[in-house]
Amino acid sequence: MLTDELRQKLDFYEKYYFALDEPVPFRQDIKVYPVLVKDYYKFYSLLPCLTMDKNVKKIKVVDEETGMEKEQTVSNPLGMSMSYMSYLCEMMMDNEFGPALTPQVTALLEMVLHIENGLFCPNCHSEKSKVSINELIEDLRKYDNEIDKIAYYQQKTICPECGERLREVYSIRDNGKIKKFCIGDYECNGKDFDELIGIITHYNILGYDDDEYIDPDLKADLDLKKKLQNQDFVSPTLEKQIVAVSISTGFLPKTIKNEFTMRKLSFMLKLIDSKQMYYTQMQGAMSGLVSFKKDPEHWIYSADKFGRDASKEIMSMDDLRKKLGDAASG
Repeated sequence: MLTDELRQKLDFYEKYYFALDEPVPFRQDIKVYPVLVKDYYKFYSLLPCLTMDKNVKKIKVVDEETGMEKEQTVSNPLGMSMSYMSYLCEMMMDNEFGPALTPQVTALLEMVLHIENGLFCPNCHSEKSKVSINELIEDLRKYDNEIDKIAYYQQKTICPECGERLREVYSIRDNGKIKKFCIGDYECNGKDFDELIGIITHYNILGYDDDEYIDPDLKADLDLKKKLQNQDFVSPTLEKQIVAVSISTGFLPKTIKNEFTMRKLSFMLKLIDSKQMYYTQMQGAMSGLVSFKKDPEHWIYSADKFGRDASKEIMSMDDLRKKLGDAASG
C-alpha cells in the first residue's frame, strides 16, 4: 500500500523523469530505467515476483459438495505482519520457492537498474575480484569431480586482493534479526524497497493502481464483476499495439520496438484513442444528432483520465427536446 509520502514522490518522478524517459535516481549511484518495448513480454513475465500479494496465500481444501480438492485464497498473517522486502527475502531463502523466485527477482532488477548480477568484493571493490555469474557457472560445468568443483568455486569466490569473501550484487544480508535486500553495497530497508517497487510499476505501467489491500473474498467478487462487465473487451497483443501506433504516427515498427519505452507506447495508444473519440464526439455534436451534458474534453488539454465512458456524457434526443421545450416555455 502506498503511503502519502511515496505518492508525492511518484508524482514528482512522473513530472521530471517518467515524462522524459529519464532514469530515476534511487539510492547512491543506483538508477531505475524505463523498460523498452522489446522487453515487454519479459518484463510482464517477471513482474509478479515484485507484486505478489503478501497478505494472502493459497491453501488446499476439500469441496463439501464434490469432495474434490481445490485451492482457496485466504488471509496470510505472516505476510501481513512483515514489510514486502522482509517477506520477499523469506520467500527467496525458502527451499521450496527460492530456486524459482530468486532468478526472477535478479533478472527483473538487471533489466530496470542496468546493473548485471555478479560477484564483487564488498571490502576493497577491486576490479580483479569481479566475477560473472554466468561465466562461473560455465566454468563449473567443466569439472566432473565434485571435489574439484568445490575447490574451484572456493578459489573464485575469494577476493584475490584482500582475501574477503565475494558477494553477489543482488543478495540478502541476514544478521539473525532482520533480513535486508542488498544491491551492491547498499542495504535496502522496507521503505526503500517499497519505493523501488513503486518506481518500477508506475514508470512502466501507465495508470498502475494495484496498490491497495483488498480482502481476498471481496477481491474475488470484484474480479468476477469486472470480467462480466468487460466480456467483449480483448486486450490487444503487443503486435497490434505496435502496428496501431505505427499506422497512426508513421514510426516504423522496428523503431517502436527498439527505441520506445513501454510507457510511451501505452501513452500514444491512449492519446490516439482520445483524439479519435474527441473528433467523433465533436462531429456528432455539430451534426445535431447527439448532444452532451457538457462539451467534450479536448484530447490534449483535458485531464489524463483515460478510459472514460463517453456514453455517460451523451444526452438523448428526447432529453434534448425536453430541455429545449423547457427553455422556450420559460
